Amino acid sequence: MRWKKERLAEKGFTLIELILVMAILALLMALAVPRFTAALENSKIQAHNANVKMIEQAAELAYINGVKVGDIKMQKLVDDDYLKEAPEVPKIKDISNSTYDVTATINEKNKLIITVIPAAIDKSENNP
Repeated sequence: MRWKKERLAEKGFTLIELILVMAILALLMALAVPRFTAALENSKIQAHNANVKMIEQAAELAYINGVKVGDIKMQKLVDDDYLKEAPEVPKIKDISNSTYDVTATINEKNKLIITVIPAAIDKSENNP
């Protein structure tokens, strides 16, 4: 009998307290999500930069080993084992689901110029 009286004397949380806790949690989430999103975007940009550097180094090595400038393309770098596989462009804003195009040229000072850009994305009906 005593236990029933003690049990009845206990009170739960009020509606105001619950709403206050929910508001605090919402505020914390509002602060945390943008920081997480920015960190995720920065990591993708760093991955893209690392991919470009790796492709440039592979193209330079191919050129040093005697591959003609006009033949330095992504598939050639993969086929000749300068790259293990063609890296994909990390999904950054509007650029995604593509690989890189590689172009090598020699400038007027006889210096090798390597251009690495994301390949054009085919948005036709066959490739949504």
